[in-house]
Amino acid sequence: VGFNLAACSEHAMEVDEVAAYPGKITVLNGALKHHSTPMMGASSSLAALLMDVRDQDPDRTAILNLRAPANDDGIRRTVIDRVVSALGWSMVEAPRGRLQDGVGEIDLVLDTGGFGWEPGLYVLGHHPLDVVDRANRLIAVLKVTEAAA
Repeated sequence: VGFNLAACSEHAMEVDEVAAYPGKITVLNGALKHHSTPMMGASSSLAALLMDVRDQDPDRTAILNLRAPANDDGIRRTVIDRVVSALGWSMVEAPRGRLQDGVGEIDLVLDTGGFGWEPGLYVLGHHPLDVVDRANRLIAVLKVTEAAA
């Protein structure tokens, strides 16, 4: 499954000031593959969510999206809640990409999806390397939590 990564400077105020990879980053034969180098304005939906998060948590300048754990019944909210608790992170919901009000730091955003809208998890960080490290921690804890569920 593909993902994307977007980031901006600490002074960014607009969606077109956010750089992202056009399309998705995928894993092919154990290596990350992308179609192009990051470009400003390449992912309007990811950039818009990052700007919304920055309104509540201005220290966050990078975001990475992942597919939310789900089964035939929908997202596995209990698994997600256990992971958030194990990591000691804060999570805010963004149904259909619309961020709900949060307080303070935002570590993770859960888009619960809807008809024609795929659920997603969005990992936030202070810079791109931070968000990649945080995503790796999330995935490691998620694997353990899903195996135990």
